[in-house]
Amino acid sequence: MKRKSEANGVSATAENGSKRDLLPLEIALLGLLSESPRHAYELDEVIRQRRMREWVDLGFSTLYQALHRMAARGLVESRPEKGVRGPEKRVFTLTQAGKAGLAASVLSDLSSPDDPVYRTQLAGMFAPLLSIEEQVQSLRSYQAAALARVAEFKTRWEEARKYWKSDWQDAIFRHGILHGEAEVRWAEEMLGKIQAGREFTPAASVMPAAAEPKRWPGSEADWKKWGGKS
Repeated sequence: MKRKSEANGVSATAENGSKRDLLPLEIALLGLLSESPRHAYELDEVIRQRRMREWVDLGFSTLYQALHRMAARGLVESRPEKGVRGPEKRVFTLTQAGKAGLAASVLSDLSSPDDPVYRTQLAGMFAPLLSIEEQVQSLRSYQAAALARVAEFKTRWEEARKYWKSDWQDAIFRHGILHGEAEVRWAEEMLGKIQAGREFTPAASVMPAAAEPKRWPGSEADWKKWGGKS
């Protein structure tokens, strides 16, 4: 059954029903284009600024290839735009099909703690694209999956200890259990915030302040001696 995102009126169900039709880089690009139209250089810069590179395999040629691939699939459109300085640039815009595909991927990836975990982290960057109901639904699914994983690890640990006991074996199973329990607590915390109607701190307000430029350590006379300008 299709569900509509109240925030943008876009269905969060992919047309072909596939959970992961989009690659991580495509999710990142579509998510940024959902904020505003951008050209390739700006997309590359925003990905760098927001420290999203660890979630996506990105070179500039890869970025262009992804944009043209998505344009061929009807997920984005492009138009030429004359720059104030320099050559003409192509500005990319999200289509309705792109919005639907993005929402479906975000909803799917937010609903499960399955590996690779970076997909969940990347999806979380664009969770506001979903309606509140869809956000709650995804977190409940995530929490249920994490609880099931904890139960599975406990069962496997008990079975394994019947045949072999070692400190490392115990440590590995405990690692899985503790990680799963942390995932459950995280989902519970997020559900509490969303259901309480709390507003999250805008990303811009939590960015670290820009470092002050380094100053010449010597005297002003030395600075001028070496060609410095006041």
